[in-house]
Amino acid sequence: MHTTKRWLLRIFFAAEIFLFAMTFFFGSHGMHTLHAVQKETLSLQDEIVTLEREVAMLECDITQWHEDAFCKEKMAREQLQMARCEEMIYYIE
Repeated sequence: MHTTKRWLLRIFFAAEIFLFAMTFFFGSHGMHTLHAVQKETLSLQDEIVTLEREVAMLECDITQWHEDAFCKEKMAREQLQMARCEEMIYYIE
């Protein structure tokens, strides 16, 4: 009887350790989830750096737009296909 109880306690203890390990590694707050969250965090940080660079470039364009008249005319001619009223426009097909 005493050895049977001891074996049952050992089996129960081993099962408890196994369940703890499974929860620790694969549970909803386990190491596997933590690793996935860290990968997503790194990905989002890279995206933030890319977007910050894009914002800096757009701010530079805005600054040029406000300060440089040549830049305004260049953008109007190239992107909006505008011309001055005294200029002749030729279409080549």
